Amino acid sequence: RDSKNRILALTLFQSENAIFGTGTMNDGSDTVKVLASGSVAADKFGLDVISSGTISLYQLALNATGNSASGEYRAFSTDSNPWIGIVEGTRAEK
Repeated sequence: RDSKNRILALTLFQSENAIFGTGTMNDGSDTVKVLASGSVAADKFGLDVISSGTISLYQLALNATGNSASGEYRAFSTDSNPWIGIVEGTRAEK
């Protein structure tokens, strides 16, 4: 959450402490494809999400508890100044 409520849906994989995957992000007006990569250590993980179209980078810093995660992010875009927001998420089993 920031000035918009973005919805990020990712399919993530983990190999040792590396996490990576693909998904989509919807910011209310458009849905774009995204790529994600990062690392995990105990109950904390960092995840970089890059969107296609207007290229933006979202750097997420999360704390996980069970199937939930929350934290903050910093975002960088090719067409605007950086901004920050709050992240909340849940893990859905397939």
